[in-house]
Amino acid sequence: MPRIEEVEQLLARLKVEEREINARINEAHDPFNAKLPVEIVSDIFLQVVQPLSRNQDKGRVHDGDAENTWYAPVTVPISLNRATESAMELAFVCRSWRNFVFSVPALWASIEVDLSSALQDRDLEVLDNLLMLSGQHPLTISFTCLDSLTPFNTPVPITKHWRDVFDRILGSSYRWIELQTRLPPGLTSELRTELGQPGLIRHNLKRLSINMPGGISFDPSNTMDQINIDWGCVTHLHTKFFMSFSDLTHLRTAGFTYQDIIATLQVAPMLTHLTIDDIPDHPDYSAFGNVIHARLQYLEVHCLIEANAVPILNLLTFPGLLELIHSDEMPMTVERVLPKSFMRQLVVLKRLEWHALSRREWAREAVDMLETVPLLQVLETKLIHDNTEGSDVEYPDVDALMEALSQDAAAHSDFLPHLRSLSLSGEILSAGPTYQLSFRAL
Repeated sequence: MPRIEEVEQLLARLKVEEREINARINEAHDPFNAKLPVEIVSDIFLQVVQPLSRNQDKGRVHDGDAENTWYAPVTVPISLNRATESAMELAFVCRSWRNFVFSVPALWASIEVDLSSALQDRDLEVLDNLLMLSGQHPLTISFTCLDSLTPFNTPVPITKHWRDVFDRILGSSYRWIELQTRLPPGLTSELRTELGQPGLIRHNLKRLSINMPGGISFDPSNTMDQINIDWGCVTHLHTKFFMSFSDLTHLRTAGFTYQDIIATLQVAPMLTHLTIDDIPDHPDYSAFGNVIHARLQYLEVHCLIEANAVPILNLLTFPGLLELIHSDEMPMTVERVLPKSFMRQLVVLKRLEWHALSRREWAREAVDMLETVPLLQVLETKLIHDNTEGSDVEYPDVDALMEALSQDAAAHSDFLPHLRSLSLSGEILSAGPTYQLSFRAL
């Protein structure tokens, strides 16, 4: 038995030596970070940890990846689905990489704290290390709590570890540049209390996302009031309830009413990017007049338009709009989704992306709508055919739209003269497999 233990100890030492030798070999094997300037190497590592948009169209005013995707290279506890993108993974490649990664604060400045399960002392140690490694770099902070929640307003007990997490991160709140919360009301109230402490005004905070898990009801007036934040500095906002920000430039709504949207446009003169999600139905639109916003350049709409509802676009005028993305899942006519009265005033529109349930007879109407935007340069259309109840349709209705486009292009030499990119795709939803058909023309 002693002999077996001795051999096991020897094997363990040999494995340690093997790892050290491999690390030295990797380090000595012409590492690229030894020959390139520090600035270039830092950019390469940041691209791995916080990838930027891979969109090659430099003319776009909106970068979807950069604006709408939350990149958190390190999670507390470490999230397995982000392991390949984490700075910690880069640090394990070799000693040379490890020394470099630990010396770049920007690699550790995006932190997501997952409060779904009980935190341990080691999690707090990891958080302390992340805050230390980030130095004085501006911080991106995300609080989430999803896995253990019920869809009701169930109280969640506040543990000592959660308070410790809040205390640690609040200690560096002067470095916050972006804050995202997706917490149940109990934890949101706790965070609100912590944020309401005097002397913690965050002048550097630019991006704010406030969300509740689906199905949880809450009172906005009791959720975010008394938070000690310099609201006037916020430029990017994602929220479910109306707030007035005079310097707001980017807004993503979630469940705003027509009245909220119109009120926001009236009090946010600097707004350039607006994304509208999930508009609840409103019984009376007669009180709403048309609102004009000259600065808006990007509009994205994801909503269901009921048969008896007035489309929100009928109430809006954006003469400076450059990009429009519209997605609707109801089988409405083109006029109900993209009304000509709205499209005609888009005198400088350059990019249109449209996703909708399709009907073949709408192809002509769609082309007539496109004639109202003569400066259009990029058109991306996805037509979806719902075949879940069974029909004889084998392909999406892309061919009908393509035929109508071809006829107009042949008959009118001035039809979309500036168009340089055309992408048409179709999808058939069925009880079995889902079929897709797409092509791109330049």
